[in-house]
Amino acid sequence: MKSLILTLSLLTAIPAAYAHEGHEMPGVIKAAHGGIVVAGKEFNMEYMQSGTEIKLYPLPHPGDTFDFSKVKFTATAKAPKEKESELKLEKKENAFVTTVDFKKAYRLEIIVTSDNAGKKDKFKFQVEK
Repeated sequence: MKSLILTLSLLTAIPAAYAHEGHEMPGVIKAAHGGIVVAGKEFNMEYMQSGTEIKLYPLPHPGDTFDFSKVKFTATAKAPKEKESELKLEKKENAFVTTVDFKKAYRLEIIVTSDNAGKKDKFKFQVEK
């Protein structure tokens, strides 16, 4: 019985060791701009929300370099039980910026599609009011 209690306490202590600041769980992708990163096949996408403004930062995989000038990006927003609407992306420095209209919705699903010489990738994330 004592060995069972010891084993269970050790198993619950391991995740807690990673939980405090300064430690990272294996497989976690670092956000370069303080946003949330969505993993992709060729590269990753970090997004940040400030009210109705969304900033999208394409990021190379760790240790890679990537020429984002040749990649075409499109984005859409979809509220629950509504149709998708196209978002206009504006290039500002190393980010793509757009604004969303929540209308009566509390949250929107944003879908960003990339096309790099025929290699397509899709990034999905949700934003809330």
